Amino acid sequence: MLTKDEKIKIVNELKDEIKKYKSIGIINVSKVPDNLLQKMRNELRNDVKVIITRKNLIIRALKESGLEGLVNYITNENFALILSNKEPAEINALISRYEKKLPPKPKSIAPEDIVVEPIEVNIPPQSVSEVKAAGIDIQIQKGKAKIMKRKVLVEKGSKISSRMAKVLTLLGITPFTAKIDILAIENSNLIFNKEALKINKELLINEITRAFKESYLLSVEANIITSYNIKEFINRAYRNALTLGIERNIYEKEIMPYLVTKVLNIVNSLNNMIKKE
Repeated sequence: MLTKDEKIKIVNELKDEIKKYKSIGIINVSKVPDNLLQKMRNELRNDVKVIITRKNLIIRALKESGLEGLVNYITNENFALILSNKEPAEINALISRYEKKLPPKPKSIAPEDIVVEPIEVNIPPQSVSEVKAAGIDIQIQKGKAKIMKRKVLVEKGSKISSRMAKVLTLLGITPFTAKIDILAIENSNLIFNKEALKINKELLINEITRAFKESYLLSVEANIITSYNIKEFINRAYRNALTLGIERNIYEKEIMPYLVTKVLNIVNSLNNMIKKE
């Protein structure tokens, strides 16, 4: 157990570290395997610093550093403090790459339909009967075990039994994904939550492009002239004037070629009528 002085020392050290970075965040590590977390810490050590210590000490350090807003994002799960001089979106992009597929545990809930496909499987011969007992059509062909038919083993939202969890692990089916969950990041007195962190450069460009196209079409339909759509209105006016000139037989330089074509069509039609008679 830490003494009062030891706790004060840790809090002060945390506050000193927080002052060195412009982005301060909270990550949930409750369901993250130690090896995945360690891999992230090692590979990102030059970009992101991860600090894991007692929850109450981190909360105290955040409050005394003027970061009370981040405390609201701290849950009862195990969490860690992350520090970086990168922007929140960059941090999210770096950390979101770290995930690991996991086998099911008994009584866990299927996140999606868990399906087995027709395929050769590398399992010991003595395990074939166990797989077959789970309702899977499996046969030995030329000395190799092969699943013969596609089958939904566990439907989404259903509980995975102990026997099924064992069979899924045996078949190498890993329906669960462990990943480091960023709860929030504070930068320049702004707090970026999960939804805000999902907004990356590509998504932002796509949204702006979509909004511009919709606004452009709406302005044209409503006859609202702007610097962006002025060419469309000029082209539309030109086409309307050209159509009107052709209909009214107006002898104007740009209309004359169309009028000549119009006359030729009439002449050809008359010739065809005369020939028929």
